[in-house]
Amino acid sequence: MSRFDGGHANYRFDRAFGRSYPIGPGRRAPVVIEYIRYTIPEDTRDGFEAAHARAADALRESPDCLSYELSRCEEDPSAYVLRIQWGSRGAHLAAVRRGPHFGRFFEAIEPYVSAIQEMRRYQVMGVAAVCSRC
Repeated sequence: MSRFDGGHANYRFDRAFGRSYPIGPGRRAPVVIEYIRYTIPEDTRDGFEAAHARAADALRESPDCLSYELSRCEEDPSAYVLRIQWGSRGAHLAAVRRGPHFGRFFEAIEPYVSAIQEMRRYQVMGVAAVCSRC
């Protein structure tokens, strides 16, 4: 068990937000996870990462966003994935369509929208765990 999760193995601590949320069978978990896959040329990677660092402020302030992370592929450094956990499909749609934070998020990443290869939302199926060594 992590020292961050209050001693409960069925909680996941989110370092970006400084809070835990329950996971596993019969537990409330993020319902929608959005994956945005990008291909970013080498000469624009620093700007891309800086833009997403700015956009992260808007996500952090949004009550509808539970967590997010930007990852780069080890085998192909041009491949990035932005993973955003939303409380529900409705929360995601409300944040994107009417949320006051989305404008700031989009303004930061707009120069890289054309580099999006795929954007999909997935439902959490309840098969999840936090490893005791994490």
